[in-house]
Amino acid sequence: NMKYLIIVLMFLSCKIGSCQSANSTTAAQTLEHPIIQLLLDKIKSDVKTEGGTFELSDTNEYMSLSSKYDWGRTSIDFSKLKSEHIFGDLGNDGIEDAVINVNAYYGGNSEHLILYVFSKTANDWKLVLEVNASDKLLKDCDKGKFYPKKIEKGFLIGESQCFKDSDPHCCPSLKYRTTVKLENDRLISIEKKKK
Repeated sequence: NMKYLIIVLMFLSCKIGSCQSANSTTAAQTLEHPIIQLLLDKIKSDVKTEGGTFELSDTNEYMSLSSKYDWGRTSIDFSKLKSEHIFGDLGNDGIEDAVINVNAYYGGNSEHLILYVFSKTANDWKLVLEVNASDKLLKDCDKGKFYPKKIEKGFLIGESQCFKDSDPHCCPSLKYRTTVKLENDRLISIEKKKK
C-alpha cells in the first residue's frame, strides 16, 4: 500500500507542476546569470560600436543575437548549458574560471569561434578577455582554429586544427594537442603536439 501511495503522490506532484521531465534544463546545468549578462552586454556594446542594431532570441538552452548593419547581417549565438563550456582553475591561482564558446556568423560561410574568459570574484564573475579562436598566439599556426577541450593543472588544453597551403577551405589536415596558458590577460600557446 505504501508503494502505491508514493506513486500516487509522485503523480499528483507532477500534475501540479513540481516535477521535471528528463529533457528539461535545471538552473544547475545552465550558465550563471552574471556570466550571461556580462556576455550579452559585451556583445551588444560591440554591435553598437560597429553601428548595428540587434534582435535577441532566448530559449532555455541557447541565446542568439542577430545584428543588422548597412553591409549585411551577423548572427552571434552561444549555448547556456554549462556542459558546452569549460570550467576550472585557469592559472593555478585557486580561482574558478570559465571559457565560454561563442559562435559568430558574418554572412556567407564566414564563421568565427570567439572565446570569452571569465574569472570568479568574491561575489560575482568578471570578463577577463575575449579572443578569436583563429588568433595565431592561441593556435600557434598561420591558418586554422583552436578548439578548447578542458582546463587541466592551470592550463587550457585543446586542439589546434591548422591548414597546409594545399588544404581545401573546409578541411584542415594538421591537428595538434595544444596547451595554452593565461598570461597578462592573454591566452598563449606554450606547447603543441601533433596528433
